[in-house]
Amino acid sequence: MAHHAIWVLICSDCRAECVYANIPDDAESYFLPKRPEMAEVASTCANCGEKGTYQRKDLSYRDDTMPSHFRSTNCE
Repeated sequence: MAHHAIWVLICSDCRAECVYANIPDDAESYFLPKRPEMAEVASTCANCGEKGTYQRKDLSYRDDTMPSHFRSTNCE
């Protein structure tokens, strides 16, 4: 199983990722991860300062086997 699976939001300007939520480490979440419910979220990129609004459809799956160009930070 993958370790440390997360949902991330990706900056539309610089493509940096911020961690929105951790995915539970169980078989159901591993094979069929469900995006968490969320209202529209305003976030500022920690890398470039771009301000954006995001919806549930903007969440992307990441785990330790998927390299990222940037180190993920927590969404603000």
